Amino acid sequence: MTVFSLESRVNRLALLSLSILLVSVSTTAAQSDPNAVLAPKRPLYRPVSPMPVEMGFTQDHSSTALEGALRGRSAVIQAWGNYNLDESQAEILREQARALNRENRVKQTQALYFQKELWAHAREKARTERDARAAEGLQKIAQQQSTVLRQVYQLSPTEFDATTGAITWPSALQDAKYEGARQRVEEMFRIQVGYGDAQPGSGKEIARNIEELRRTLRSDIHNLPSSEYLAASKFLVGLRVTAESLGGAA
Repeated sequence: MTVFSLESRVNRLALLSLSILLVSVSTTAAQSDPNAVLAPKRPLYRPVSPMPVEMGFTQDHSSTALEGALRGRSAVIQAWGNYNLDESQAEILREQARALNRENRVKQTQALYFQKELWAHAREKARTERDARAAEGLQKIAQQQSTVLRQVYQLSPTEFDATTGAITWPSALQDAKYEGARQRVEEMFRIQVGYGDAQPGSGKEIARNIEELRRTLRSDIHNLPSSEYLAASKFLVGLRVTAESLGGAA
């Protein structure tokens, strides 16, 4: 082997080691940027095998003492180059491992937040469906109660004339103390029947006067026979139910 070929091999090894070091430094700098973790990744670095120490020799023994010495020096230089190559590649792989680990942690965090959003969405959906079912149940209960009230407390045609709105009051409510509230209720019912639909404020007015009649009736409970009191109380409830069926409820 000539001195020129030996120096050429040494130069190639030095350039190779330098290029590996530059790649390692650039990789380290790129990984120091937090945004680089989220950026699209280039293909992972694949390590290359170092060149064998005996590569380039055409024979396995030296012809002269000088060649033997130069071979030994070349082997040391090449071994040193291989060591630098291995160290550089190991540094690159360590940086890649750090980057992948950081990316995995970011993805795990994103997955955790996404899972929490799914849980929150599921809870909100379940709560909405539960509230909707509860509201529907309350509506059905109210409808059933209204139907039962109409069936139980519905006034007979002789008690209430749906055509004219005339009311036939029970004897207990025909006393003079009930006259003012009675007249107002009769007037509001005639308006409701005359127009055929609810008028602004009529529902509240009817409910207010019926409640006034009920308070007066309760205060007179000890002065009335129980049968007359119960009949009058039931009649007032029926009157309120009739007002609601006409569309004049509060």
